[in-house]
Amino acid sequence: MVKDVKIPAHLGQALSGPNREHWRAACLAELDQMAKRDVWTVVEKKTGMKTIGHRWVFNLKQNTKGSIAKFKARLVARGDKQRPGIDYTETYAPTASLMSLRLVLKNWKAASFDVSGAYLYSPVEECVLVEPPTYFMPELRGKVLSLKKALYGMQQAGRCWWKFLSGILQQLGFVATEVDQSLYIFCSPNAVIAIWIHVNDGVITSTSAEAISEFKSALVSQLDIKWSDNLDQIVGLECSFGTGEVTITQRQLMDSILEAYPRHVVARDSPLPVLPNVTHTPYFSPVDTTPFRSVIGSLAYLVSGSRPDLAFAVNYLAQHSMGPSPAHWDLLDHVVGYLRKTRDRGIRLCPGEASLNLWSDAGWGGDLERSQTGFVLKLGDAPILWGSKRQSVVALSTCAAEYIALSDSMQHLVQAINQLEQLVGTFDRTIFCDNQAAVQVLIDNKSRKRM
Repeated sequence: MVKDVKIPAHLGQALSGPNREHWRAACLAELDQMAKRDVWTVVEKKTGMKTIGHRWVFNLKQNTKGSIAKFKARLVARGDKQRPGIDYTETYAPTASLMSLRLVLKNWKAASFDVSGAYLYSPVEECVLVEPPTYFMPELRGKVLSLKKALYGMQQAGRCWWKFLSGILQQLGFVATEVDQSLYIFCSPNAVIAIWIHVNDGVITSTSAEAISEFKSALVSQLDIKWSDNLDQIVGLECSFGTGEVTITQRQLMDSILEAYPRHVVARDSPLPVLPNVTHTPYFSPVDTTPFRSVIGSLAYLVSGSRPDLAFAVNYLAQHSMGPSPAHWDLLDHVVGYLRKTRDRGIRLCPGEASLNLWSDAGWGGDLERSQTGFVLKLGDAPILWGSKRQSVVALSTCAAEYIALSDSMQHLVQAINQLEQLVGTFDRTIFCDNQAAVQVLIDNKSRKRM
C-alpha cells in the first residue's frame, strides 16, 4: 500500500532505503525518456556561464484501491534560481475547470489518457543551462546541459507544454472554449468531440465512438500516450459509470483526511451545528495553526470536487484559519465527524434535458460584517458547479445581499452557457431566487429603493 512506503526527500535517501532498486529503476527510466526526447545538448562548461541546478523528486502513483501502481522519479530544474527576463519571460498557462469536466462527463461516454513525460516534448525559447545529473551520468562531469525542451520545475515549463499541446490540437481542428482554455471542442457534421486537459491528464468524450478512435490514432502518432477506455480516476476524482449515469466521489481523499486528523471525532448528522456561536476576533495562540489549515485545504478540494453539502461549513471555518480558537477546532471536529458518517457520498451526473438551472441565495445578518453568498448550478438534475463565499462588499439590506449574490452567481451561469452552447446548442435556462425585491431590481429596477 502507498501509505506503507516512505517517499524519499532526496536522491541519497532514495538509494539507501529499502526500496532503492525501485527508485533507481525509476531514475534510469526518466533519463532514458529524456534521451529519447532529445531534451538537451551537452556543451563544455566555460568560465562565466550562469547555470541552474537540479534535484530528483520522488512520488508514488496509486490506483483507486490505494495500492502502488508505479514508483516515479523526476529530474527537475531549480526554477527558483532562474533569472526573470533572462532565463524566462512569460509563465502563464491555463488551469482546468472542474465545472468543464462535469459538463463533458454528463453528456457522453468518456475515455481518459495520460501523456508520459509531457513537459519533455515542449520546446524552450530561452537559453537555459542546467547542471548535469552526474551520479547516473559521470561522463558529463565538467559539462553543462543546454536545454532544447522544458524540464519540470522550470518557471516557463507549464506554458511551454500548453503552447505545444494547443498547437497539436489546433492542427487537428479543435478550438479552445473562450472561458476555459483547457477545454477543446471539435465539431463536424457527423460528431462532436470534447477534450478536457489537466496538465498531462485528459478526458475525451464524443457523440461518436468512431470519432474518438480517429482522434486516438492522430494523437498517438505524435505523443507517447497511455489510453484507458474506462475512466475510473482523474485529478483525484473517482468516477463510477453505471447505466446511463456517472457517480463522482473522492473516497481516497476523505480517507486520508480522516486518517491524518489529529483529534478524536464522533459521527455527525450535519456539517455544522444549527447556530455555531464562535467569536470573530482572531485567536492568537502560540500553538501551531498548520494542522488546522492543512485540514481546511484538503476539505476545500473535497468541496470543489464532489461535496457541495460541505461548502458553507468549510468556507466558514476557512475565514478563521489564521487564528483558530478552541471553539473553531470544535466546529472542525463536527465537520470531520460528518465526513466520517457520509464517506460514500458524492454527486451523480446523468444524461437528461439540456437545461441550466441556477439557485442563488444570501445570508444577511448572520454575520457581524459581510453577508454570505451561496449558489448551485445544475444541468438538468446534475450539479455542475456550486459555492459558498463571503461577499466582497457590505450589503445594507436583505435585498442588496440577495442582489449581490445573484450578480456573483450569474457570472458562473454565463460561463456555463458559453461552453454548453458549443457542446449541445440551444437550451433553456432558469434562475431561482427567494427574494422578490431582488428579482424586481434585476428585472426592471422596480424595487431599487430597497437596496
